[in-house]
Amino acid sequence: FEMVNVFTCANGNCVPYSQVCNLVDDCGDGTDEDSCNNHFVCNYQSSFKNSYIPLSSLCDGKYDCLDLSDETSCCQRQLINDVVLKVSSWFIGTLSMVLNGIIPVRNLYTIK
Repeated sequence: FEMVNVFTCANGNCVPYSQVCNLVDDCGDGTDEDSCNNHFVCNYQSSFKNSYIPLSSLCDGKYDCLDLSDETSCCQRQLINDVVLKVSSWFIGTLSMVLNGIIPVRNLYTIK
């Protein structure tokens, strides 16, 4: 390596600048990826090494991180508000119980 074109890692290793921010831990301690803004760091760490995915893979509907953090932490899109869902479920459940009670009673009157 030419000393001008190398990145010095925190552990003392040196890597070419072309290997900095390339989504691969070339240093062995992750410092060549630490200050980069072109990737997402998965929460899952294997053998004390971070897993990196490109930002374009974040919230794309596909699980790229082993811990699924690329889709679960930032992509929660609620289609129905929690309160609306609870009220609707309660109403539908109550309505079905009432109707299920009325229909047999009505059928008993038509049998006689």
